[in-house]
Amino acid sequence: YLDSLAKPVGSLGSLEDYSARIAALQRTATPSVDNGSICLIFAADHGVAKDMREGGRSCSSYPQAVSRKVLEGLDHGIAGASVLAKCNGVALRVVDVGLADGPAQYEWSNNVVHSFENRV
Repeated sequence: YLDSLAKPVGSLGSLEDYSARIAALQRTATPSVDNGSICLIFAADHGVAKDMREGGRSCSSYPQAVSRKVLEGLDHGIAGASVLAKCNGVALRVVDVGLADGPAQYEWSNNVVHSFENRV
């Protein structure tokens, strides 16, 4: 199921492993967590991830333009982490701590907090 979500396969890293372990420990395909849990995701671009033509090192698997799309997916509930959070009653908040393209110019559903200036 996780691999069918709007995310690169395996991109949740150890979270996917932990969720499988929790499911095995609870002996269910639908493990649960205590209510009141909050998941914080801090998102930013790093200057070295820029394309080499822009002064970076092109060291990321994905261009920086993908970062905004990931935040949009989290905000609109279609990204892997947002689906997992919703299914388990976990509040999700994403903090934009510096995406390369600056703050979003459109309305968000308040899941994404722009609390810092772009430092890239």
